[in-house]
Amino acid sequence: GVPQPAATARRTATAVHAATPPEPASAGAAEPARDALPAPVASRSAESATRHFLSVQLLGRLQVAIDGTCIEEWEGRIPCLILSYLLLQPSRSAARDVLMETFWPGAEPDRARNRLHVALSALRRSIRAVTPIDVVEHHNHVYRIAPHIEVSTDLDEFSGAFKEGRRHRDAGNPNLALESFERAFDAYGGDLLVEMPYEEWAILPREAMRMQYIDLLNLLAPLLEGRGRTEECIRVGHRMLAEDPCSEPAHRLLMRAYGRQGRIGQAGRQYEICRRILERELGVTPSAETTQTLEATKRSARTDRPPK
Repeated sequence: GVPQPAATARRTATAVHAATPPEPASAGAAEPARDALPAPVASRSAESATRHFLSVQLLGRLQVAIDGTCIEEWEGRIPCLILSYLLLQPSRSAARDVLMETFWPGAEPDRARNRLHVALSALRRSIRAVTPIDVVEHHNHVYRIAPHIEVSTDLDEFSGAFKEGRRHRDAGNPNLALESFERAFDAYGGDLLVEMPYEEWAILPREAMRMQYIDLLNLLAPLLEGRGRTEECIRVGHRMLAEDPCSEPAHRLLMRAYGRQGRIGQAGRQYEICRRILERELGVTPSAETTQTLEATKRSARTDRPPK
């Protein structure tokens, strides 16, 4: 149901320390590259034959677990940023030059290349604190998540469940749609890479996921309300207002829910909150539909019937 915990990665990992040491390479002369990630070797048949599992929470605080063991310490900020960047790519890979331009834009090629090698070495050391396997490998100037690693992210879980829910809804299966939407709701632990707000490469994906989450809330609310699940309606309504305080549908949802609980005073206070926010933010008054919702809630109290 809606109040259940979020995605698998959150169940298996603890929060990554958010300390942000300086970048691995200094601003002075280029430091010779060291500990560069090894290129994949065809003879690694034993390692490749064994499946390993990488579970990552990208929505909210970054959390990473490998085979159930979480990475609690990172050697700097850039290594976990590079891992996150690779995980956001459809192919789980990126060319060396793309990484250089993304993380060190405008730097001299030799300096950027050195910094990338140093950062990737730090990433490898952070990973090897919990496992000896190579999670990131490179070949022909392309870095990728190793193919023998099975990746699971809350981002994929959210997107997959949301798309599945829409398919069920479009096919006229509201019960199946509700199940899928609830899984998506549970998977969304916060905005994408919320602790990295100034990384330009994450801004557009973050906003796209946020808009998808708002769409989810608007689709989930009427399904819950139609089944009389009032407490969950209240939770969803508050989530909707956290994303958009001016959302009149969210205020109306809460007023109706409070009315069903017999909390008419709270419904009136919700209307007043709506009125003040709309006046302050938009310079408008609540719509006729919102005012009528309050009136219907008050009438229901007198007749002891829930508002329609």
